[in-house]
Amino acid sequence: MTISASATNFFSEFGCENARDLVFRRSGTPDYALYIGMSLPQHVAKELINATSEADLKQMEQEQTECLAIYQSTHQRLEAFNEFSKARYQNINKHFESHTAMLKGMKHDLDSVFAKLRKIKSKLEQKYPEEMRQAQERHPPAPIDED
Repeated sequence: MTISASATNFFSEFGCENARDLVFRRSGTPDYALYIGMSLPQHVAKELINATSEADLKQMEQEQTECLAIYQSTHQRLEAFNEFSKARYQNINKHFESHTAMLKGMKHDLDSVFAKLRKIKSKLEQKYPEEMRQAQERHPPAPIDED
């Protein structure tokens, strides 16, 4: 990435090579300060200490303490809700599994009943073909909708 000549001239006015080396100052002498020999968080902390009064710092600390209390109470409520949800899920899951097993059993029972009915029907068709034809004419089978 190349920097235009005007940008290079801008940074060189402040003794910097690029934008990272240039840090805005909230108070003090010029509008810009050099970022030299310190990490950015250290520099920001130094500027915060230098830029604010004792009353501002106490106000910020009080607001941070209030925020921390709110976050801690919210965290406790979320943990309590998660424990409640876990207990409810385990209870409901047991009911769901038992109902699922019951439905599977019912399906198996219905399948066996229909298999027996088909077997009886085929035996009756072989033994009494004329009567079965008349019964089907009077009572045609209901159409089955496939899902």
